[in-house]
Amino acid sequence: MKENLLESSEDLKNDATKLLTTKDNHDENNDQLLELRRSDFEYREIEPPENLGYINIYIRQSNRHSIRQQSKKIRFPVARYHRRRFPLHGPFLSFTPRIPIFADRLTKQTIIYSPTGGIYILPPLINFYGKMFSIAELIVSGYASLVSNGGEQSGPINMLSYFQPMPLYGRGIPRINPMTGGFTGGIQTSYKRFDTRKYSRTHANIDLTYETEDDDEKPRSYQRNYYKRRHPLKRPHSSAPASYSAVLYVWSGQDTSVTNAADFVAVIDFNEKSPTYGHILKTVSLISDPEKGIGQINNEAHHSGISSNKKYYITGGLLSFLSKQKEIFVWEIPQNPKDGPKFICGIDAPGACPDEFLPIGNSEFLVTMMCNESAGSPGNVAVIDADTCIARSLLRNASDIQDFNPHGFGRLDNGSIFTADYILPITLTNTDASTIVFRNTVRHIFPDGSLQDTFQVRFPTEPGSTTGLGHGIGFMELKTIPNDPLGRALACGTNTNIVYLFGAGIPEPMPVLDASQVNDYIKRPSAGLVSIFPDGSRMLMTFQMRFVMLVDIVDPLHPKFLHTFDFCTDESVRDMPILYPGTNQTTTFSKFCLNNSNVVGSHGIMFPNGENRFVVLNYFLKFGLAQFSGTRTVHAFKLNKDLTNFTYDHQFNPNFQFDTSSKKKYSTFHSLNAYPHHAQYLKL
Repeated sequence: MKENLLESSEDLKNDATKLLTTKDNHDENNDQLLELRRSDFEYREIEPPENLGYINIYIRQSNRHSIRQQSKKIRFPVARYHRRRFPLHGPFLSFTPRIPIFADRLTKQTIIYSPTGGIYILPPLINFYGKMFSIAELIVSGYASLVSNGGEQSGPINMLSYFQPMPLYGRGIPRINPMTGGFTGGIQTSYKRFDTRKYSRTHANIDLTYETEDDDEKPRSYQRNYYKRRHPLKRPHSSAPASYSAVLYVWSGQDTSVTNAADFVAVIDFNEKSPTYGHILKTVSLISDPEKGIGQINNEAHHSGISSNKKYYITGGLLSFLSKQKEIFVWEIPQNPKDGPKFICGIDAPGACPDEFLPIGNSEFLVTMMCNESAGSPGNVAVIDADTCIARSLLRNASDIQDFNPHGFGRLDNGSIFTADYILPITLTNTDASTIVFRNTVRHIFPDGSLQDTFQVRFPTEPGSTTGLGHGIGFMELKTIPNDPLGRALACGTNTNIVYLFGAGIPEPMPVLDASQVNDYIKRPSAGLVSIFPDGSRMLMTFQMRFVMLVDIVDPLHPKFLHTFDFCTDESVRDMPILYPGTNQTTTFSKFCLNNSNVVGSHGIMFPNGENRFVVLNYFLKFGLAQFSGTRTVHAFKLNKDLTNFTYDHQFNPNFQFDTSSKKKYSTFHSLNAYPHHAQYLKL
């Protein structure tokens, strides 16, 4: 079998280089370097790489006794080229007949021919004394490896297993030279010595005009050309938004003072042309089943989701674990969504405090579990299969991750995810708000569940830089930017009110927007929940539990406010009558704000793809030190055609019914004494 492997490796290498031409004499003093058989190269404009990204190289330092020391992970930028557009001249060195890996003799760049995905170029490593080493020679001499355990390569390298299509940038990162197509400079290190002289090398000419059947077959996640567009990135807007016939499913809690109180799903008419637009058509209650561990109250109805195949609706109970109840609820969506969802099962997932759901295909979801069964750390990220009502941990080693309390998260095209750590929930049960512990970390997790990176964000201590609540930043929300070629994400700090930009290619998180400027830079606790448009050009955001903001993020490094709405002061709602929750006392938003520290509870926000409307829910949480009930209402807004402004939709009102003399009575969130937290949109 070993002989067959070596034989197939040699065949691949020969195919890759179109009969790799070698010299019998390997003596470096007698090098007679052959020219590449690419006579037309001089007359062709060099095209940019198909992709820029990075791979992890694990480097060992040598010593007098052995080179088998603890390895250090270093990120190397990588340029991926189509085989027919490979730009380098050579001459190239080959170190082993078994592996299609080469080094540029002059620049020390490494060239890796992958069985799938094209040809990859890596810059050299530069040691303490300024000497350059190719990664190719370090790999074959045992100083470098593509895997953390230092394993040696024994055959072709499938780069799609290692390549992350997220470019690195920042100080010290080599850049692509547009004149050559290769890298300028190398990765500076503190390593002092690598003894590579004893390893033989062969001078090779690479004829890359040879094509294989998979030349034009590229995996979906790696098809984008990251350099076709120039900064600032201009993403086209979505087609003109419109209003469609639809319903909303709103996952809501109910006050325990209500007879036979139960968490429920409210089905709301979201068809603007309907005479019952904005009304609750029906409610579907969660029913206790002690034998199955399901309780209809004390769950703290939280987030929800719709499966990719539109078959299932899923909801979570943030605090179900405190009553030792199932915490995730799966519902079947009927053929006519107006009929309301049918309850299927309850699930007890690894961890506790289920938060955000993300559909990942067919009937599966990812869900962040913000804490463990003791309301502490670590939490988890679970995979939910709604077909089988089974949950499992996505992570390989959740128990080993320190201070892991994930809340918001987003998924990249390659299947990896960014998670944002928010709070240590058990500290909300304290009596002193200064003891609340917020987290300062964002994680990058690979599709196989391995933790790739932890980003630590500095908690500022300068006067006026934070809200003064507890200690730590607290990232409640994080969303990846759709169609962003650099695979970046945005997250807002609860205590700093700063929006940060994250990415696998960004060495340190970047503060890009101080959202507190909409309130004269006064820092107030904020969830900063967002809904990003599918084209990645706009972001809607709730802020400081009173503001709703539309932000231009075409250039994520420089977000721009387009429009801000304030429930406390906006003329369209300032004097609009509302009812105090749990009472029949009439008030207005401006008076409510005056009596409740300018907190109306603006929290959840949902923008359906292709719609010209979005929904905001004014209820956050009522637990321990987090007493932010707000008005406990649901509201709709309408976007203009240019997606630069929005207005309050007064026709949408599932909250109150003031005039009952000439109208049929119907249920409202106020009459139900409800705590509506999260909404989903179903187009009819």
